[in-house]
Amino acid sequence: MPSDPLSLLFPYGDWVRTQSHGSAYSLAQSGMPLPESSWLSLHAEQISGYPTAEVLPTLERRVGQLFGVAPERVLTTLGAHGAMDLCARHWLRAGQLAAVEAPAYQALPALLRRSGARTFSLQRTLDSGWVPDPQALADQARRSRHPLHLFLTNPHNPSGTVLDPDILKALALAIEPTGGVLVCNEVYMDFAQPDQRVHAATIVPRAVSISSLTKAYGLGALRTGWLILGEDLADQRVFLQDQALLSYGDPPTASLHASLAALERLPELLAPVRRVEAESRPHFLDWLRDSPSVLSTVPPFGIMAFPRVERVQDTLGLQALLAEEFDVDVVAGEHFGAPGHLRVGCAVPEATMVEGLKRLENGIRAWHERGR
Repeated sequence: MPSDPLSLLFPYGDWVRTQSHGSAYSLAQSGMPLPESSWLSLHAEQISGYPTAEVLPTLERRVGQLFGVAPERVLTTLGAHGAMDLCARHWLRAGQLAAVEAPAYQALPALLRRSGARTFSLQRTLDSGWVPDPQALADQARRSRHPLHLFLTNPHNPSGTVLDPDILKALALAIEPTGGVLVCNEVYMDFAQPDQRVHAATIVPRAVSISSLTKAYGLGALRTGWLILGEDLADQRVFLQDQALLSYGDPPTASLHASLAALERLPELLAPVRRVEAESRPHFLDWLRDSPSVLSTVPPFGIMAFPRVERVQDTLGLQALLAEEFDVDVVAGEHFGAPGHLRVGCAVPEATMVEGLKRLENGIRAWHERGR
């Protein structure tokens, strides 16, 4: 990493690659580990064939079936990051104002900045349960001379908070007079039971839902994601595809075949999630509710939360102390623009969870005892 991480657009990405997983008790994960994958073996023709001949349209039809939309509203991308990048490239212009939630997954505001857009931060706070205020967005939209697009995550990364359909509709309504689009990254939604899932593109005509096989299914190595277009945005698919072809061409054939196989095994691939819910997550929720060291909301599902650490502002320093002296990894709130918080995850075996939380508590206590 450069001596000045602020010179990077996405320093969190570099930290994840190089420093986030060095401890024996890592509670920094935001996704499930790789599942048992013997079913992923591919034949030669599935590795070398041309993707658009068969497998790409087949995969997009299957994703459409899962979301209950026509395949013409589906576009396969290089992971959720690829989908966010395409949306930023397509809808944002230099000097234009765009809205992004705060705290935010660092890539979201970085993509806006790279486009040259000016940003309006739509605040999400612990005191409000991490729910943004549609009125604040509407007030900003009234002052906008250009389409005001909103980029957010649901469930929220880092807090795990889930926005219900009424809030999503209110946010979309706030930017509708400007011609704005709601771009919603939903990569954590599949941790929910099917009847709990909320997809913006199926309830808001000018919304985009983004997801992938990475977080809940542990298949990030495939780099397969997709975006779903709301019914009023279906005509934009050809332009988004044009951006994709210009940026990276088609996704790799081998990944598409493996991803298509995965889409037929989703309940099976969620078995490790259900195990975490039964074994590790109860300890995590008890800690969030009962620890005197933190104050937190309790997400309705999923593997992460974003507690505020009592009497700690330098959570980057605390993150370093925890890794160096207590052998436990967490993610400092500074990575999301929210010092004083930690993102903590529970996608680990039960014994690791129990010991990791004990070490985390001991590390916070040591920080206070040293007068940091």
